[in-house]
Amino acid sequence: MKVRKTTFDEEQAAKDEAFLKLSPLERLEAAYKARLLMYRQGVDYSLQGKKVTVKRFE
Repeated sequence: MKVRKTTFDEEQAAKDEAFLKLSPLERLEAAYKARLLMYRQGVDYSLQGKKVTVKRFE
């Protein structure tokens, strides 16, 4: 097995290309699975009633 050294940009481009090859339903499923992995029990993800600061960097 050969190991190929890649940069972050090359790796990200390969992942994007593989994601775009999927059908729309498979893309939705993959995005849902990624979101479930980041979800934590007991955390309120709603922004309702909270102060939110928006900063613009130009």
